[in-house]
Amino acid sequence: MLELLEYARNLIDAVPVGLVTYDLSGQCISANRAAARILGLTFEQLLSQNFRNIEGWTTSGLLETAEESISTGRGRRIGACLPTVGQRPTRLDCSFENFVSGGRRYLLYVVDDIQTRERRPRSGRGGDNG
Repeated sequence: MLELLEYARNLIDAVPVGLVTYDLSGQCISANRAAARILGLTFEQLLSQNFRNIEGWTTSGLLETAEESISTGRGRRIGACLPTVGQRPTRLDCSFENFVSGGRRYLLYVVDDIQTRERRPRSGRGGDNG
């Protein structure tokens, strides 16, 4: 069981997009390293956040989209521009999904830096079709 947990944690940290889990009160309960990097926060800063208290979420529409996803139980996607590293505005692709674990509902926030994604090399899966 411990090996499976370690495998899952390493897999989540290897994903190049940010994955952040919130409970329904808005408190961050888990995140991967990519989320901290993309959002320009330390891992500890990210884990201490409640999304309802993040200033940029109100002005960017992220808060409204997250609340809508929670209230409907359906996934939502939004593009947002937020200040991140060095307070420079960063274009983000953001998605919200709901899931249940241990009988409790959670909100998954998937975030990707659009400029970084556009520069990221494509996977070579399936050979070269080009």
